[in-house]
Amino acid sequence: MAMATDLDPVDRNILRILRRSARIPISLLATEVGRSRTAVQARIERLEKAGVIRGYSVILGDASDHVGAFITVYLHQRLVPEPVLERLRAMPEVLGCYRVTGDADLVVTMKAIPLDELRQACGRIWSIPEIKSTDTSLVFDAFITP
Repeated sequence: MAMATDLDPVDRNILRILRRSARIPISLLATEVGRSRTAVQARIERLEKAGVIRGYSVILGDASDHVGAFITVYLHQRLVPEPVLERLRAMPEVLGCYRVTGDADLVVTMKAIPLDELRQACGRIWSIPEIKSTDTSLVFDAFITP
C-alpha cells in the first residue's frame, strides 16, 4: 500500500481535486493537473490499486441536522396580510402560511433544513416591515405527519 509520502505533487493534486468532486470527468481533471487524459487515468488506477483511493462515495447530509419551524406572526395591520404573503410565497423554505384565530395573525410552517439555512430564512421573515413581532418554535421531531 502506498504511503502519503510516496505521492508526488501531481498525485496530491489529483487527490485534492477528487476530494472536492469525485465525479469530475477525467478529461477535465487532466486539464486541471496539466497531464493527458491517459496519464491521469493511469495514475488514478495506480492509486486505487495501491489502496490510496479505496472508493468513491456519495456523502448525504444527515437528516438529523435538519430543523423545521413554526413561526407565529403578529402584523402591524391585522387584516392586511397580502404584503407579507407576497414575500413568503417567494421563499422556497416556506411550506405553508395560515390565517389563525386568537391574538396571532398568521402561522408559517418552515421546511426542515440545516439550522444555519433556517436561521437565515427566519431572519428574512423577521425583517419584513409589516410584521410587528413573531414567536418561533423549532421542530426537532415529527411524530405524526400527513
